[in-house]
Amino acid sequence: MKKVSIVIPSYNEEKYIDGVLTSIYESDIKYPFEVIVADASTDSTRDIIKKHFPDVKIVKGGNVSEARNNGAKAAKGDYIIFIDADITFDDKKLINKTVKKLRKGYHMVTTKLKCRNNLIAHNIYKVCNFIQLFSVVEGMPFSTGCFMGVDKKKFFELGGFDETLHFAEDYHLSRKIKRRKFWILIKSGVYTDDRRFQKMGYFGLMKEFIRIMRNRYKNDDEFKRDIGYWS
Repeated sequence: MKKVSIVIPSYNEEKYIDGVLTSIYESDIKYPFEVIVADASTDSTRDIIKKHFPDVKIVKGGNVSEARNNGAKAAKGDYIIFIDADITFDDKKLINKTVKKLRKGYHMVTTKLKCRNNLIAHNIYKVCNFIQLFSVVEGMPFSTGCFMGVDKKKFFELGGFDETLHFAEDYHLSRKIKRRKFWILIKSGVYTDDRRFQKMGYFGLMKEFIRIMRNRYKNDDEFKRDIGYWS
């Protein structure tokens, strides 16, 4: 049976790490799986993991692209599911549904993003989810790194995440996936909170999203600016 590797990039996630790991281990996962946290924290994130989730493998982190790549290099599974540290699932079978599509030959699988604690942010994510669906129709699909399932062999063929980028590395990778090999699980979803909106503001975050969409197929240098999105 195929094994699944769940990779979580982490930087000072003591507030969230228990929630995402609990959500994973409480899921109905029928495949053998491992959880890898690629961590660069200076807070108590690692202590929480070691105390409450001793089966989790901790590897070296870095910026978000480095962390995800390091996790992928340590992965033993045939399929890798990248999720952010502040994510929880709204569907206990989400991992199973993702792996099922990957086993059918899709190279990348994602799902809808929701906000669990802010109605304005939740509605903004609804708009972003619609744009994501439209991107598949127009032949230029994109996935966010909040939840991204990939075929490991294809992931390394594409070179993984570009570590020179400070943000939008997820969009950058997913643009390399052919439309017929890309799938969105529209009947499921993952929850995050509004911390990015708190950090950058509603207008600021939407402005960056528009900038990403405008430049994601033509200007990689745009994504090398350090806007402090992950710090």
